[in-house]
Amino acid sequence: VTSGRIWCNWVCPAGTLFDVLARKARFPNKIDLKGGCGNCRKCFAAGKSAADSKAVSAGDGVTRRETLAGIGLLAATELAEKTTDGGYAPVSLPGVPKRPAEVLPPGAVERPLFNRLCVGCGACVAACPGKCLAPSTSLRTFGQPQMDFRRGHCRLACPQKCAAACPAGALRVLEGVPRRDIHMGHAIWKKDRCLRETEGVPCTACSRKCPVQAIAIVDGFPVVDKDRCIGCGACEHVCPARPLPAIFVKGFDRQRIVRPMGTEDLIAEMATLIRRGEASAVAARNGVICARESGHGVQPLLGLLDGGKLRGALVVDKVIGRAAAAICIAGGVRQVHGLLMSEEARTLLAAHGVAATADRIVPKILNRDLDASCPLEARVADETDPQKMVEALRRFLQFK
Repeated sequence: VTSGRIWCNWVCPAGTLFDVLARKARFPNKIDLKGGCGNCRKCFAAGKSAADSKAVSAGDGVTRRETLAGIGLLAATELAEKTTDGGYAPVSLPGVPKRPAEVLPPGAVERPLFNRLCVGCGACVAACPGKCLAPSTSLRTFGQPQMDFRRGHCRLACPQKCAAACPAGALRVLEGVPRRDIHMGHAIWKKDRCLRETEGVPCTACSRKCPVQAIAIVDGFPVVDKDRCIGCGACEHVCPARPLPAIFVKGFDRQRIVRPMGTEDLIAEMATLIRRGEASAVAARNGVICARESGHGVQPLLGLLDGGKLRGALVVDKVIGRAAAAICIAGGVRQVHGLLMSEEARTLLAAHGVAATADRIVPKILNRDLDASCPLEARVADETDPQKMVEALRRFLQFK
């Protein structure tokens, strides 16, 4: 009663309206029971209760004992499907977390367009193999599908069956796009709900279940890589915290198609952003651009450092001198590329195991008049410790 086509079956007034109009129709359908109608009996085989000839000739139906046995088997199967990460257990479902934005099915692309096109027919809900779609109960989007990760999650192996079943075009099958490249949202972790914090239980269920390795355990607690997370809900589905899961997914208003690129192509794209003036420094992780900053000198790199975007990242900057190299080393970058790089910076990066490439190498970075060293370079000329160099740069910029 409560699954599928809720609007059509229980709310839509069209059926009642048609019935009222049919009672006063100008050309109503008339059935002559005393005349020829009914004598041919052809309608009997096509009627609502017409019996299948095979069913009639097959003998007796299912007995009462067989029916009860089947019900018991279904109940046992349902109980077995209630699994936890450690094995079979009759666990209770968690409550529905309050999300900043609901998660839409893959292929919804853009929330306003999806809300306008979706008719709430329930075809996608019925087609979902992960059983993670449910009709919305919100007045604004009543009957339209949204993710409910209490009973399942969006599987990477699913070829967008929900979108293929959509008759209204609200969900689109993205041809040639792997499921892992469709980002529907990202996970948010709440420390005050986590079993590690509340009960001291060393739980790592979310990290082990994540199909794209977007959750790492650091000092016993999960850390979400929002750039890698695709919003599939696997972590939320297995989280054992009650009454609300400690980790849940926030949906994007505009879904993202993110395809990891090779290093050379990625550097070329990042350098293009800088040449166009759209950024001064760009960072990428896992083959995907994750952050960009604009500004003068080393301010963009300091912004990336303070935002935690440098750890394990590939960084492309317009000018890389010793000052910029020190910031990259302090932030834990994996590789640095400069449109212009000094030989001193390349030596410093190599000494700390950071790969360095450049479009152009110069002996040192000069000031604007090209008659002396850059003031930032002069400030860190006598330092060799990257952390102390960053502190010196911050003091210099603060009083500049």
